[in-house]
Amino acid sequence: LCSFLQRQFIVESPKSTSGIVNMEAMKEAGGAFARLCFSLAKDLVQFRRECEEQLAVGWDDNCDDRSLGLSGSEVMRNGMGSMICIDWANRAKVYFSTSSFAKATERYVGPSTRLLTALFAAKKRYEILGMLISGTPMDIRLTTATKESLTREANVKFECWCDPFSVCDDNGFYGCFEDVDAAFGGFAPFGRNDVFHDIRKLKRGSRKGGSTAVLPPLDNTVASLYIRRIVDLLESGDKELIPLSFFVILHAECFRDLSHSPSVNDAMQLDPRLCNRHGLYVRYAEILPAGQHSFWKGEGDGASQISMTGSVLLLLQNEAGKTRFALTEKSLLSIIHSMAPNGLQNPADASFTQMGYLDGYITHSPIPSCPPMVVPQKTVIHQTDFGGLVAPPLAAPLAIPFTSSNICVQPRTSRLPFLIDDGEEDNNIDVVSGMLNNFDGNLFKPTQDIDIEELNGMGFFGAPLADTNIAHDSDRTTSRLLG
Repeated sequence: LCSFLQRQFIVESPKSTSGIVNMEAMKEAGGAFARLCFSLAKDLVQFRRECEEQLAVGWDDNCDDRSLGLSGSEVMRNGMGSMICIDWANRAKVYFSTSSFAKATERYVGPSTRLLTALFAAKKRYEILGMLISGTPMDIRLTTATKESLTREANVKFECWCDPFSVCDDNGFYGCFEDVDAAFGGFAPFGRNDVFHDIRKLKRGSRKGGSTAVLPPLDNTVASLYIRRIVDLLESGDKELIPLSFFVILHAECFRDLSHSPSVNDAMQLDPRLCNRHGLYVRYAEILPAGQHSFWKGEGDGASQISMTGSVLLLLQNEAGKTRFALTEKSLLSIIHSMAPNGLQNPADASFTQMGYLDGYITHSPIPSCPPMVVPQKTVIHQTDFGGLVAPPLAAPLAIPFTSSNICVQPRTSRLPFLIDDGEEDNNIDVVSGMLNNFDGNLFKPTQDIDIEELNGMGFFGAPLADTNIAHDSDRTTSRLLG
């Protein structure tokens, strides 16, 4: 937590201040803020423990919705029509659309006498998460149209970093909060359990294996963990003959270098093994240009939000998954078009620049393996058959195919500048030193006053990431243009 907040303070502070901010000062501020957050977390744990001590022994085994004071009713809300309200003893309420309530009820796998309790706890938990990420880049998810397209075209049956209220149809999901998601059939957050546990789970039942849609949380460290876990699962699936397929969409925020629109090379660096023999798992790669694809934000059906930065789309499959979850070019185009902003164009009238269907990233990929500034030797690539799917002639000559010897994994400019402790003192450190000392962070003092303006002046609330430095996708040969 300390390292993460120090990185965020160092990266974001120059965007919210006009002058040069001392790196060591921001490092100190990040550490102080981490200690404050950890202290608040301990207060919350202690408060929960005190509440549990006031309850009778065995209360969890004997309680039900009625004894806990939970009731449900149908109400009308202005502008939202008929809603289902779950009321906890007139102390707090949560609301569901009738369709969302019906879907969550069908998913419920716990005792029938605790249905309202489980719904209330899960809804409240995800409402709080929504409040925390609202207005930040973290508030994105795949649109319903994209999820339906993935289910229809890629036979997706699992979703990562999802919740019981937005998961598509009867798909399984890896949630955010295991304690409340389990009541609705949710799995632990993706990557939390070891590989063998996940493989055993995928081996159960008649539906052996699976196809999974993955939109990782927008953090480079977590995105890298996701990709490494996917590669581990694909490798283990090969040994166990379990067909696995992962359709991964990587937003620009998943990468460390935000100075340009992400490339396929950037995606490969999330797990360097993909630049070697494990690159055979990458069956397809695509650049989604800035301004030409969208996500959803907010609760419920959400609101469409056009992505002003590029994204990378990857299809990773093992050998068994390639056979069982084979995709056609038409299916891939349908999935990509489902992400296009509303009204951008008619998919039937689209003119595409073919980027290449990959039968293994190393052996057949026509994607340039070097950074954009390095000009590789060009050659004409004719119509080619990759894995039984015929790719039409490329619109322009591209770089020579990958081999293990010509892969260029160049070091990127990190979002975290290199910190050097040279022993020199700087007076600017005093600007931030102790600025949190007067901030009383006790979570349970109702008389506490927090001056938001003062915190803002300290630079705690930086401006959103600017995309003025993002390179235009027209400079890249690896983009499939949607307009």
